[in-house]
Amino acid sequence: MPPEELAGSKLGRGPVLAARNRLRAVLFVRAGQVPAEYNIEVLEGIRQRHGEAIQQAVPDLPIEWHARGDNDRSDYARITAEGHGYLDGKPQEAAELAIRFATACLTALQQDDETDLPDPDQIESATGRADTATISAIAACINPGEWATYGDVSTVATGTSSAAMAVGTIAARTPDFPNPHRILASKGTIPRTWASPDGGGPQTCRQRLEDEGVSFLPDGRAAPEHRVSVEALRARWRPPTTSGEDS
Repeated sequence: MPPEELAGSKLGRGPVLAARNRLRAVLFVRAGQVPAEYNIEVLEGIRQRHGEAIQQAVPDLPIEWHARGDNDRSDYARITAEGHGYLDGKPQEAAELAIRFATACLTALQQDDETDLPDPDQIESATGRADTATISAIAACINPGEWATYGDVSTVATGTSSAAMAVGTIAARTPDFPNPHRILASKGTIPRTWASPDGGGPQTCRQRLEDEGVSFLPDGRAAPEHRVSVEALRARWRPPTTSGEDS
């Protein structure tokens, strides 16, 4: 999109941009079905190979490279330009900066191929990856009368909630997936697209949970007191070994 179109679009009039009066452009690295450490290594590789060239595109704005595994927003590079919002009357300049940063990122990434990316199988993780076998095993640990979110299951499997969408896809598409009605969207919401193999919809999901003892709030969310914790799920999936037990 040309700068003049971007500057006049809804993108430039967002309440966050206007309220904070700043521009923020972000390059995210996110591969949900592999450990978070993989995303971090990908970002570090981009920084090493292309960081200087990307910085030259926005020489007056230092690029922030974040590569930490302790939260869901850990794998990204961004520029933040204070005083580049509508309150300051600089939408054109903000749009041009965003486009320069985005163009530099895309140009750099086009120079890479799969040989520049780390091998996921060589990435060490304290947990694992969100593959079908792992997600199914964790789901089987959710007992009748309990529910968890897609993000909860992702956190048990990978250490972060970034694979929540992958969990939902696996639950919806895997034949004989264990008790998919016990895994819900954020805050206990039943997805509008929820469907069972026998053709049931969201009401079927709710009925099955209610039959197992789960109550619901007036707004339709599953009651939080029935939510199984990530810690409990992790312990059931990988029970701690006690001294004297055979490994």
